[in-house]
Amino acid sequence: MCAPAGSGKTTALLQYAAAYPRTEYVAARPGMTIAELERIVASVPTNSQLIIDDLDLALPAAIDELLKAVVSCAPHAPRLIVSSRSCRLLRAQNIVARGFGSVIDRTDLAFDLAETQQLADRLGLTYDAKDLAELLHVTEGWTLPLTWILRSATEDTRRMRDAFERWSSRYGPLLIEFVAEHCSRDTGMRDAFLAALRDRAQCTQPVLAELAAAGCPVADVRGSLRPYRILRRLATRSLVKSRRAEPETSQPLALNLLGRFACRVGDRHVVFARRRDQNVLVCVALSPDARVTRQELIAAFWPDVPQAVAMQGLRTSLSRLRRSIADAAGCEAERFLQIDATISINLENATVDARRFSEHVEYGAMEERRGELESARRHYAAAERLYTDHLLASEAVEPVLAPHVREYMARFGMVLDRLVELFTQMRDLDAARTYERRGLPLRKITAALQTA
Repeated sequence: MCAPAGSGKTTALLQYAAAYPRTEYVAARPGMTIAELERIVASVPTNSQLIIDDLDLALPAAIDELLKAVVSCAPHAPRLIVSSRSCRLLRAQNIVARGFGSVIDRTDLAFDLAETQQLADRLGLTYDAKDLAELLHVTEGWTLPLTWILRSATEDTRRMRDAFERWSSRYGPLLIEFVAEHCSRDTGMRDAFLAALRDRAQCTQPVLAELAAAGCPVADVRGSLRPYRILRRLATRSLVKSRRAEPETSQPLALNLLGRFACRVGDRHVVFARRRDQNVLVCVALSPDARVTRQELIAAFWPDVPQAVAMQGLRTSLSRLRRSIADAAGCEAERFLQIDATISINLENATVDARRFSEHVEYGAMEERRGELESARRHYAAAERLYTDHLLASEAVEPVLAPHVREYMARFGMVLDRLVELFTQMRDLDAARTYERRGLPLRKITAALQTA
């Protein structure tokens, strides 16, 4: 079991030990030697299993010797379950590749939508689907902050709405301190991780790969590494407050593209001076990694205009766009929209419903390939709930955005097809028919588009 501190490893292992007979639990202590580990292993009865929690606290040489004994298939050796913040210390890739074990990682331990809802219900909190989605977005299901935020909400308003903002102002620095203390035994790695939180220039992929291997809170999102979203958000907020005395919003930019268009920061809507400015923002939001070049925007929105005129038109549009966001947010727009050689939306401080929809679709397909049909069904159902209507259904869609509309329509059709199939396999025919009826209008629209 390899995951950063605060992922719930110890809680899961203690619950496992209590639930299964002939299971021994031991918590490693700092500097534990191979002789001590061997005595623990020898004390476990035959046909039992042994849990060693926080094995990374033992001496590295002791960890190596213990794992060598495991893969040598020593007679009468117990089944071994170990936890560590660092996969590298456990040489997990070697053990898995040789068929001697498997890995439970941060994604397996993270809270999903159903588990977050269950915990919120047990705590007696009030919430809606948007509150759940926003909390999962900012925490990424990381056990420590997610449960901390929910427990904190029970102490004041008992509402999940804005629970992160209330919690972060009071407890956010403590989470950073926790990470600084626990993210790595290597002080050099710890300092490198804190530097990466403060400065984007330090967040190169090779550096982040080293930090992730050392057990720091680094997420791998579709092959791209980055620090956990909540830590970047807290670190950015702390850095800005130390540099400027002016008040700054802590609310994310929320961009709703499915169904009725809306763009707001907290309760304040972003008012666009021109429809073109709005469409430029939408184009950026729908692009890979929410990032486009200036030339890509010029080709999309000023295709038949002389280059100098097009460049001036883009600069003017970006300037208006930045001003509109700043007016709604009450702070500099750079918190949400970064404009330099490329134009990008800072997804650590912004939520885009269409991107969340796509993530659920991708995770659903991935889980289905792994044979995790119940998890796939939950992701597809979450995607279906997000798809309140077709992309930009309330807007006059420019030609450059029309392919995106068709693309999301096709994805939604696939989601409905998979839900019908999965619920049919579960013999829940009422649910299957519900999703089948949901797809009838979509098929008519698709047929009309093909005919046109």
